[in-house]
Amino acid sequence: MKPRVACAIVLPICLAACVQHRPAPPPPEDPVVELPGAVSLSDVFLLDAGKEAELIALAGQGDGEAAHRLSLHYKAIEDGARAGRWLRTAAGLGEAAAQYSLWFELRDASDCTTRREAHAWLLRAADQGFEPARDDIASSARSIKACDR
Repeated sequence: MKPRVACAIVLPICLAACVQHRPAPPPPEDPVVELPGAVSLSDVFLLDAGKEAELIALAGQGDGEAAHRLSLHYKAIEDGARAGRWLRTAAGLGEAAAQYSLWFELRDASDCTTRREAHAWLLRAADQGFEPARDDIASSARSIKACDR
């Protein structure tokens, strides 16, 4: 056998043997990332007492956007009763995003009465041109048809 051919055959075998016997290095540890002044994204809906009072006053004067903002705050602090109350208030005041959110919360109810209510809120939001609501009308209508059977 010629030396070149022998090297071409033996060298890859030796390299493969060396690679197989080396243990893989351990993975690096996850880095610790600390950002001064960082705010958790889950806190984005939290209000301070002054802003909360201001929005309550505005919502009491018929501001649907303020009522919706309050519902998001109360949902963030896990006060479901107040979150639901302000969401319904905002939806009733014509806030399309709140109407859509209310549909989203009610749509999977087990009773048909609640699912019909959810569909009505969705239609109100869609009538105002709220695009996400328009996109969900067909699926919501199918859910309501199941109630009619």
